[in-house]
Amino acid sequence: MDLRRNLRSCSSASAKSETKSLTWDLDEILTDLKFGRYQLKNLLLIGLLLMFANIFPLSFTLTAGDLDYRCRIPECDNNVTIYKPSWLTNAVPFKEDSPRKCEMYQPVDNVRENLTCSKEGFNTSVIHQCHDWVFATEEVTIVKEFNILCEQSKWELAMIGTINNIGQFFGIPIFGIISDRYGRKFVALSCTMLSVLFGILRGLSTSYLMFAAFEFLDSFFGSAIYGTAFILGIELVNPSMRPIAATIIGTFYPIGAVIMGLLAWYLQNWRQLLIACYSPALLFVLYYWLIPESVRWLQTNGRHDKAFAILKKISDSNDIKLPDRVLEDHNEDMFIKKIDDDEPSEPFWKPIFTAFKSKQLLLRLFNCSFSWFTGTLVYYGLSINSISLAGDKYLNFILTNAVEVPAFILSGFIMEKVERRVSLSAAFFFSGITCILCEFIPADMQVTQIVFFLLSKFLITTSFNIIYIYSAEMFPTELRLSLCGLASMFGRVGSMIAPQTVLLRDMFGKHAPVLLFGVIAVVAGGLSTSFPETLNKKLPDTLNQAKLENEE
Repeated sequence: MDLRRNLRSCSSASAKSETKSLTWDLDEILTDLKFGRYQLKNLLLIGLLLMFANIFPLSFTLTAGDLDYRCRIPECDNNVTIYKPSWLTNAVPFKEDSPRKCEMYQPVDNVRENLTCSKEGFNTSVIHQCHDWVFATEEVTIVKEFNILCEQSKWELAMIGTINNIGQFFGIPIFGIISDRYGRKFVALSCTMLSVLFGILRGLSTSYLMFAAFEFLDSFFGSAIYGTAFILGIELVNPSMRPIAATIIGTFYPIGAVIMGLLAWYLQNWRQLLIACYSPALLFVLYYWLIPESVRWLQTNGRHDKAFAILKKISDSNDIKLPDRVLEDHNEDMFIKKIDDDEPSEPFWKPIFTAFKSKQLLLRLFNCSFSWFTGTLVYYGLSINSISLAGDKYLNFILTNAVEVPAFILSGFIMEKVERRVSLSAAFFFSGITCILCEFIPADMQVTQIVFFLLSKFLITTSFNIIYIYSAEMFPTELRLSLCGLASMFGRVGSMIAPQTVLLRDMFGKHAPVLLFGVIAVVAGGLSTSFPETLNKKLPDTLNQAKLENEE
């Protein structure tokens, strides 16, 4: 990027220096400094931060997850209450081998006397609502604690997931703009601490409304963590190492969900789960001293002295001498602060509107937004619907998230060897195909169905990892997080819809949600072929550079 600065005169301290154009190619400098201990240490630290970042968007699936329960039958449920006793079909209606949660048959007069609970003891032509229940397990979620049962449970529980994603919808673009203005590190750490605060307060909620309010605040601030930390990581390495950097930090993300699933399986209590997941994250306050600000952001914003200090640390840690041109620039005092009188800063929104005037960038933003929409809808939709699969819901949740680890690793190798748009298109397309095929597998082939379900999650995770780094490469440094934030904001419409897809099961059948995911993923696979290729290309720093790349 051409950075025009006034050079101080050597002969007179008061004389103004001439204006000189400085081209500081960070991609070349970072390539000369190679990938070493300094970058690896910071990527591992950022990875731990991303591990926490996967708690707030998925915790509602376990804390606000529905439970299996049925009406308590006073005439039959004596001292010992079993969820599915042998007589239950006589007392309550069933749907697909499961008892209706809030309906029971009218008992006849003599059922209390003979206590046989036989079919003759109930009038199956009369069904009424019950007000007392027997739960299948001792698990405690807000369903049991806040008495969110029967018909109201369907929309109130789904609404928690939607509230979570509404928070992300507003938070991502707002903090994207703030991070482009005030720095990646500042936003990542401050939002992490606020997310921790509201996550713990959510665990202390005394009502549904209080829980919902803190769910929104947690997701609003937590939405900034992944994007800012991810950009912070990849802006620290040269172009050839971006896929490796993305793989290293991205692999930590699903591990956070796996750990949360294991804790939920062990604790079986939503309050204990939230406290156990959020409290250790208070240690991230130490990152203020442990990780650096983005060297690209520092350079773009004229803070060359701090950028030089970071490059010097990389040089010392990796035991590689700084390039002579960097040392010469620094010694000639070219790294001086902005002179606001000479270069007044423009409003933060002006470059964004300038970007909108470019037809190429605008079409790219729309297409990128649809890719984000598809990625979030299918990714979170599969995670949420995983607990509805046959078998133990905790095991299914853990497996659905554990499969992301090899997906992140594979996507790193793919991005290093295969063109971005080819790999993204293929991942979307085959994720959609496996989704569709999954729903045509016979019900008695549960293992095969789960394998196809996990394969679809594997592929959509691969596409999600690719679109994260692809978005960062398509937009210039000065607006990278702002434009990525806008694309991600529209993508969050997909994650807002994802919790509601559970309701499609009641409306159109159990196959409807996953079939919807499959069709949309196939469409996104076709559209993503129109993206520009960015493999091993320099990151654009300015709008002009991005426009030139479009023309090429």
